[in-house]
Amino acid sequence: MAIAKETVVKPTTEGTNTAPKAEVATVNNQVVATPAQTTSYVAQIMKAEQEAFKAVNADMDFDFVRMGESLKMNKKGVFVLRNDETVEFGDTLDVVIAKGETRYMLWGVKGSPEDGQIIVAEKTQEEAAQKLTEYFEAVPGASERYSIVDIKINYAAYTVLVDSIKEDPAIYILFFPQTGAYSFGQYASRLFKGDKSKSIPKHTGINAVITRITNKEEKGSGSDTYLAYVFEAVAMFNPADFGIEA
Repeated sequence: MAIAKETVVKPTTEGTNTAPKAEVATVNNQVVATPAQTTSYVAQIMKAEQEAFKAVNADMDFDFVRMGESLKMNKKGVFVLRNDETVEFGDTLDVVIAKGETRYMLWGVKGSPEDGQIIVAEKTQEEAAQKLTEYFEAVPGASERYSIVDIKINYAAYTVLVDSIKEDPAIYILFFPQTGAYSFGQYASRLFKGDKSKSIPKHTGINAVITRITNKEEKGSGSDTYLAYVFEAVAMFNPADFGIEA
């Protein structure tokens, strides 16, 4: 979600006492960033980006899930821009996942006037049903293409591409379907238990590590198969590795 980058406020802790202390830990004699330190930095990148956008669009009540740039995985397992599939990012993404939220969503079906558009994206099922009803009233014929049962739970993950962090953080939303959200939750549980082989301590959160997102083929119903998201921790995210003084 590349928004208002020219006005982005750089993360800072000057003049505030609310940011976590920049503690340093050592694992296998190597200096690593603590979860509090890394979480603070990535969260501030996201917050600064969004606040800068809101500042120049005051009183517009924009919803970042609706208007943010998003990626999706195509049928070949390649990550592409959702609104321009000719822009490819490869079959592997290395990201820091800054935050996430569950939304009840409905996308426009292929070939329809709403093809690829978000029709509904609400935080509760009740709100989503109400929004769809309002959409039916405003758009003639839409009720023939969609119904309330088409609304599905999606998980919106705000990701920062690792190779963009130092110069110009590239923020994109990845929408995981219910199966992907389940795998994402399992990944969070594994991280919480720690991983000595990668110097990841116990009680580590997702936004404190570099996450590699790939895919694998899974068996669906009958003879059908589908590509499932795979999440793997690469290492702790240490701003110093990118020449950043967090």
